[in-house]
Amino acid sequence: MKSIQPSREEIQRLVEASREGMRCAYGIDGPSPLYGAAVLAEDGNIYSGGQYKAGTRQISLHAEQVALVHAAAHGETKYRAIAIISDEDETKATNPCGVCKQAIYEAALFADQEIWVILASISGSVELHRMRELITFPWP
Repeated sequence: MKSIQPSREEIQRLVEASREGMRCAYGIDGPSPLYGAAVLAEDGNIYSGGQYKAGTRQISLHAEQVALVHAAAHGETKYRAIAIISDEDETKATNPCGVCKQAIYEAALFADQEIWVILASISGSVELHRMRELITFPWP
């Protein structure tokens, strides 16, 4: 699998796009935390999204899923990086859930490319990880 680490400028653009995705979260009411994500496609395009909370929980989407689907809807299927942010804890970087880790892992398999994961907090902290560092026992 090839691996192209995002530049500082790309990381900055991705984090800002994930913040914008968080602002576009759908169906969130009350004190629920907001989540946003942004995907950096191989050609440099960035696609962002916020979580989509449907009345029927089974058809809700996490921000990472929304960003991946947004990119795929534009014909992008090879990704270099994804940034994830939330306002759940202002000082801690946002770690994707297991379902989203699996979705990102499968996107990396399909692209035959390592995906870098940028974990961000709204207070400005940023962590950079390879996807394989964040998922244990993926399927397949």
